[in-house]
Amino acid sequence: WSPERLDRSFRPLTFLTYAVNLRLSEEAWAFHAVNLTLHAVLVLLLYFLLLELLGNAVLAASGSALFAVLPIHTEAVASIGGRSEILAALAIFGAWLLALKNSRRAAEGRESLGLACGAGAVTFAGLFARENAALVVPILVLAGCWAARRKVPWVTVAGCAAAAASYLAIRETILQGRGSQVLFVDNPLFFAAGLTRFLNAEHDPALEQLER
Repeated sequence: WSPERLDRSFRPLTFLTYAVNLRLSEEAWAFHAVNLTLHAVLVLLLYFLLLELLGNAVLAASGSALFAVLPIHTEAVASIGGRSEILAALAIFGAWLLALKNSRRAAEGRESLGLACGAGAVTFAGLFARENAALVVPILVLAGCWAARRKVPWVTVAGCAAAAASYLAIRETILQGRGSQVLFVDNPLFFAAGLTRFLNAEHDPALEQLER
């Protein structure tokens, strides 16, 4: 994150895993092996999450097995650069599972502070892997509790929200409000005018110019 940096991607945890990976082996297969291992852990975590939600081991196993082989995950798993997606998903599923466990305690009148802090810590770590780990809070409230007709574990949600706020404060302090330099080759639509960006990207003049 030097003063000459071109983008605002702040994912130190992801880059740390790359650094450790490189220290262990410079071969491409080693990076792919770590991605596959992380994906396997994610599938296992999803099994326990579905088990908590559905209360049925067969359904939980079927759902996690389907998730494991969905083609939509190909880019995140097969591409070395997709590791941040897997790490963020681990954080989201992990915090969600802890929140579901705490929702049962909330129904009994008292949440576990340990589970709430654990969910916040997992969220905090996930945000340093990829920003979309911030989805933890709305997922906890909407999908995790209201849709499943469970009591919302507000202490856990507050812990995750505090983690997200802390991350944003740290991120802005380090980046010091510097904006991103958008390059034409990265995002031609950024340079398009009017409704072109939204209505007809395939025939966008900027894209046609890039194709030439």
